[in-house]
Amino acid sequence: MESKSLYEVAEDLSMNTYDLFLLVQSLGIEVNDYMDELNEEEINRVQEALKEQSTEQTEEVIEQPVSRKEKKQQKKQAKADAKLQAKEAKRQKKEAKRKKKGKEAKKLPMGVSRKSILVLWGLLLCSLCFGVYKNFTAIDMHTVHEKEVIDKQLMDTNKIENFVKSFVKTYHSWTRGEESLASRQEQLKNYLDNELQTLNKDDIGSDVQTNAEVTDVTMWDIEEVDGDYRVTYEVGQDIVGTRAEATTKKVKKKTVKVTNNVEVRDHVTSAYHVTVHVDNSGNMVIVKNPTMTSVPKKSAYEPKTIEEDGSVNADERESVTTFLTTFFKLYPTATSQELSFYVKDGVLEEIDKNYEFNEIVSAVMNKDGKNIDVVTTVRYINKETNQNMIQQFDFVLKNVDGNWKIIK
Repeated sequence: MESKSLYEVAEDLSMNTYDLFLLVQSLGIEVNDYMDELNEEEINRVQEALKEQSTEQTEEVIEQPVSRKEKKQQKKQAKADAKLQAKEAKRQKKEAKRKKKGKEAKKLPMGVSRKSILVLWGLLLCSLCFGVYKNFTAIDMHTVHEKEVIDKQLMDTNKIENFVKSFVKTYHSWTRGEESLASRQEQLKNYLDNELQTLNKDDIGSDVQTNAEVTDVTMWDIEEVDGDYRVTYEVGQDIVGTRAEATTKKVKKKTVKVTNNVEVRDHVTSAYHVTVHVDNSGNMVIVKNPTMTSVPKKSAYEPKTIEEDGSVNADERESVTTFLTTFFKLYPTATSQELSFYVKDGVLEEIDKNYEFNEIVSAVMNKDGKNIDVVTTVRYINKETNQNMIQQFDFVLKNVDGNWKIIK
């Protein structure tokens, strides 16, 4: 049977490669990346699934011919409608003229009109005087309303991440030998644009004496730059070569020197960034070659050490330590009802793990009003893995009716 890669099948079906990848997985066909191959039976299953998904139907509208009798009736009706409209327009015009002639201006008596005018002028003058007064006495105040608009866009980068991971496994892996190197170049065509294909034609020389295997790929950042996406990643490689190693052995009571080729394996880690272009159909292509870069390193930041201020006396310290010891012994297997005697509702949830309390390594206590802030380090033994676990807790304790309780 003829087999084709997932990428080739997508081109034959004019589909997005990622959409085909999801469809194939939904059919129970195991694929890991775009270069996995499908046999003829699996391709037929995909085509049948696509046919079943096509539920749109085309409706054909057939225009029925109109008879002569119907055409005459339509013309007759149109003439009648036109006459009615003209008649209605004349009626409205006559009505408008009649209303215009029938309007008469109503005149108020002279005395009433003069009094009203005087009152209005008085109000106007008072308003004007009040406005001038306020203008000179009022405090100049400006209210500034600031409105901050934050445009949040959720970018789905899963497709880009998977595409780059698949590329990295191909680009950073090779096996010495002309046939293997030629196969690698052919696979790179599924990711690189034409210019980069030419640029990378001889990136691994035919005389290479080592093989490279990708052991892990870590995606650090995906950033949109000028409509494209810059992806920063870190790749781990095992570089496998051979080394001549001389040994001696005895042959017929003679010592003979023998040279053997021994496999040498070195692990290297490197960081790069590539630029990916995504078209309107969601298809992707790498338009910038892997370029060396750096990834975040460990920060030199050191948190401030919390120290006691002497606000907790010896009796309170002993009481709190006794409470914490009892609580930490119970906590890993405590039910919600048991926790309610020690902890305020919702502050700590059930753990239900087989952890054995060992000791309180340290506890820093300071008073905050009537409450006590506790920063404590506790040692547990994980009975499932036999690991000594050092765990840290920040609590706020409150004395409720003579008993301590964790409230935060």
